[in-house]
Amino acid sequence: MQKNKYILIKFIFLFLFFYFQIAFSLVPKDFSVLPKITINPLTKSAIISWNKDSLANTYQIYRKKLNDTVWNIRGSVFDNSNLFVDNELQDGVIYEYKIIKINKDNKGYGYLCTGIEVPAKEYKGRLLLIIDKTVAPHLELELERYKMDLIGDGWVVKEYLVPRSEEFDPVAVLNIKNIIDYEYHSYPADLKAVILFGRIAVPYSGNYAFDGHFNHVGAWPADVYYGIINGQWTDIYVNNQNADSSFNHNIPFDGKFDQTNIPNRVILQIGRIDFYNLPVFKESEIELLRNYLDKNHNFRHKKFNVPIRSIIDDGFGMYSPEAFASNAWTNFSALMPEDSIYEGGFMERLKKEPYFWAYGCNSGAFDNILSIAYADQFASQEANAIFTLYLGSWLGDWNTKNNLLRASIASSPSILGSFFSGRPFWHFHQMSMNESIGFCTVISQNNKNLYESAGMNGYNGIHIALMGDPTIRMYYVTPPENLRLALSTVSGNKMINQLNWDAVNDDIIGYNIYRTTDLNAKFKKLNDSLIKGTFYKDTVISSNKYIYMLKSVKLEKSYTGSFFNESQGKFLTVDKINSILESYNIVSELQVSPNPALEFFNIEFELKNPNLVELQFLDINGKIIKTVFSGYLNQGKHKFRLNLDDNICSNLVSGFYLIKLKTSEQIIFGKVCIIP
Repeated sequence: MQKNKYILIKFIFLFLFFYFQIAFSLVPKDFSVLPKITINPLTKSAIISWNKDSLANTYQIYRKKLNDTVWNIRGSVFDNSNLFVDNELQDGVIYEYKIIKINKDNKGYGYLCTGIEVPAKEYKGRLLLIIDKTVAPHLELELERYKMDLIGDGWVVKEYLVPRSEEFDPVAVLNIKNIIDYEYHSYPADLKAVILFGRIAVPYSGNYAFDGHFNHVGAWPADVYYGIINGQWTDIYVNNQNADSSFNHNIPFDGKFDQTNIPNRVILQIGRIDFYNLPVFKESEIELLRNYLDKNHNFRHKKFNVPIRSIIDDGFGMYSPEAFASNAWTNFSALMPEDSIYEGGFMERLKKEPYFWAYGCNSGAFDNILSIAYADQFASQEANAIFTLYLGSWLGDWNTKNNLLRASIASSPSILGSFFSGRPFWHFHQMSMNESIGFCTVISQNNKNLYESAGMNGYNGIHIALMGDPTIRMYYVTPPENLRLALSTVSGNKMINQLNWDAVNDDIIGYNIYRTTDLNAKFKKLNDSLIKGTFYKDTVISSNKYIYMLKSVKLEKSYTGSFFNESQGKFLTVDKINSILESYNIVSELQVSPNPALEFFNIEFELKNPNLVELQFLDINGKIIKTVFSGYLNQGKHKFRLNLDDNICSNLVSGFYLIKLKTSEQIIFGKVCIIP
């Protein structure tokens, strides 16, 4: 009886809403403000404008600093005016603006994040990289490169190898939480992020269906559990086994928590890279993980560029007063001009050309959004985006077979993050000022009413989660190349190291150089002002080993402001005097076998010291056929296998080919005869 009463109330509500929609011809875009901002660094002022709305009678403008929790009203604009000027900005400070559009029947919302020459965030904090120990041996080189990429981005990284958990395992969930809590209490001011790599235990919590389906009410996956340090989680009240899937069943003492809403503020950025149970892909789970690490590395190092533009494919329209797609309009208009926002054709567009952001909403299932995106499309065709966000039934319950969120980031060639957005609305306008998607995940998880929108449901829900790397940002800089030890001399007990590198063409304004004796510790910046040339002399005590990190620096100008942006770090290890002399011959003989090669060949070599390595397969004229490996390798023996039946090498003709091995100090060549 109570269920039928609810359905009747919902029917009446929707009937009245559809009448309202038809009467006034509203679309989701009307529930957003599409702002523009022009910053004048000389006058320290911001000119904010927006598209006129004939129905609006008032615009209210609020401002706060990035980490403040209260908005301050800056002024109001009335009638058809669409301009506001703020003359009180300070250099180096990140500000957020909220613009509320008001008419007698509805409100619209817009956000901006801005600043003038905001300093680079050189140290980002500590990060836990929690790895499924069954996948680690198969991805040793890629995971080492990934760790160095994270370190090169300003993180101190701590690795944990943990048991694989394919099925729900409350003991394994608790063990992961204990690791995180231990690290947090060891470094309470520094631990900021956790990456779950591989099949890491999935927490479940709640007694609700955020997509509104009665047969989906129960516990949903809740990675946010790992990001809360002092939350009260219970498992004694909920007793519900009515959902279609047993995954959603929640009974007392089953290890699934009672809480539907987040019980305390989220502290840590949590991201999951997990390709378990995606049989729609022909590639193995290991290959999907390898592919993710490859595209992650390439994006960070600007191996490919994606224009700042977006897609909104809205299958719901004004199905609900929540105006779901206004979530995309509000966010995308804070990151790019309106003419860079394209409507419709989600998969068709992503197949043909790159977009940075892509949003789709419609009726859904675990593995698709009707007429917009399907998991098997991500498995069979290219999808050229960096972030995808979706709203559709069942999708937010992401720990399911061929789930669309996880299938998105498993695809090629570029998607790195995906999430369920609309219940609640997410907010990621802060990425325009170089904040990470993990930062915005925490903002969205903690948001109750600080960031207002047309959204009505799902706020502070335990289901809010990021699939992908939480440290990814929108803006990256080309790193310096060929960092090398040009000269090392001894004076008393001191050693003078001169480092040289090659110049970078990416509007670079200089370089920063850092040093440490331990990759598990913070780097110390050595230069007081930007290095304008391509060399640096450092004086150190000769008895120690030193690890140098060099970064390019650019004054980035986004759609909304300016900030100093550092590239990924390039590394060089300098050891004691006796090993310095050996560093010019850091690689032992390069061995290729079998040679001649028919179907494959192996490349083997030994490094005397840890080093950055680039291994390439070339034709006899020196043209690159394939980059076999590019990244940081430890001291010791290394072996790579190149299959000649892959897409790149399958059309080779008989003859001789070259192997090129480049380190920061040395280049050596090998030769192989191919007999296809």
